[in-house]
Amino acid sequence: MTPDSFFPSWQTMVTRSIAQPAWLGPDAPDNDVVISSRVRIARNLKGHRFPHHATEPELRDILHKVREAVTASDLVTEWVTQLSTLEQNYLVASRLISKDFAVNQPGRAIIMDTDRLTSTLVNEEDHLRIQALSGGLSLGTAKMAAAYFCERLGRNLDYAVTPELGHLTASPSNAGAGMRRSVLIHVVGLAHRGELQNWVAKIIDAKLILRGLYGEATRGTGALFQLSSTRDDSDALESIIEELLRAERKARFTVGKRDFEERVEAARTFGITNRSISHADALRVLSWMRWAAAVGRPNIPSVRQIDERIATLEAAPYATSARASRWRADILRKFIEQ
Repeated sequence: MTPDSFFPSWQTMVTRSIAQPAWLGPDAPDNDVVISSRVRIARNLKGHRFPHHATEPELRDILHKVREAVTASDLVTEWVTQLSTLEQNYLVASRLISKDFAVNQPGRAIIMDTDRLTSTLVNEEDHLRIQALSGGLSLGTAKMAAAYFCERLGRNLDYAVTPELGHLTASPSNAGAGMRRSVLIHVVGLAHRGELQNWVAKIIDAKLILRGLYGEATRGTGALFQLSSTRDDSDALESIIEELLRAERKARFTVGKRDFEERVEAARTFGITNRSISHADALRVLSWMRWAAAVGRPNIPSVRQIDERIATLEAAPYATSARASRWRADILRKFIEQ
């Protein structure tokens, strides 16, 4: 019996059976600007090569050790070792897994708690990528959840750590605490007023990282960005977040009512009348609608409903771009007109 055969098969799982991620729940402080908070912890096992250098038998051995550690910890989890394209798209869009994670390959798995607050990737870039994702500005909640899962597993796993470097990771920039904190922010006001470039410079000066919705190599379409820090000290990140909150709210307040209403109506009309919509254009429509929802504009879905649509819009059940664009347009139109 191979280590992989210990895990239940999820090959027949359909998207509608996947529980909603915790970050889409009602408890979301400052969610007019901050959509979600994430803390990710990277850990590797002593005596094993990093996943990109490990052989298939070694990856299976690592997976087996992790499985035994989870069982010994009495943590309530669900395991995924096989996903359809649609299921994988949904989990990526929900930000529970990374876009390039080859979960269907031998020695890989996703571990999720029943509340979908934490999700752990086994043998992605590191042996363990433990992530906690919570709603709104709630980095403390996310850190507590990720650290708890990491500590419980660590009671039965020998993490690779040295006095000089701290926790060892596949990417040297993550070594030390092995922790990355980030928030997903919606800065549509600053983008509309052309003030984002100044903020990019300030973020770089603070040694923070700014990425698009889906991480590295993605753009901030729809004024949606991930702001993150890999440093042990979170003061710089929290300081910039507070400044961004004030600046974004001020920017939204200073936009004229007529200009704002025209932009929102143009976005709604675009979403209703087009029969084929790219993912980027759909995000732009939802970005303006989200701003409208945040200020209480009538006949607009709630902020959290829009966040859910942003998180699921790319889980198209079609492989071709043209068919996916038509499906996306149909879903968006029905959402706007509901």
